[in-house]
Amino acid sequence: MKSAEISMLITQGRAYKSGSFLFRVLKNKDILYSKPGFITPKKVFKTAVERNKARRRVKAALISLIKPNNKVFLENRMIFMINKEALTVDLPVLVDEIRTMFEKSAIINA
Repeated sequence: MKSAEISMLITQGRAYKSGSFLFRVLKNKDILYSKPGFITPKKVFKTAVERNKARRRVKAALISLIKPNNKVFLENRMIFMINKEALTVDLPVLVDEIRTMFEKSAIINA
């Protein structure tokens, strides 16, 4: 995801807060396919090992919920701003949080 796309998502996208991350989403209009973005701030995660582990955990929860070639990624641009809680919760909890965020934002049906 390019920095211009990230800044557009931050300014124009709808935000949904969870215990482990802040989820921002914006409907796709001009791009055919958009990968989800994962932001792990250095102020929260001091080492690269922690940042990468948090990204991998949220990405694994997302992939277990929705397959990578699903139309969800065609219709929406999304970004996950991950916080420290993502390292301590179990994977099924992360999956439930993502499912809840998708339901709130009407990406998937309840």
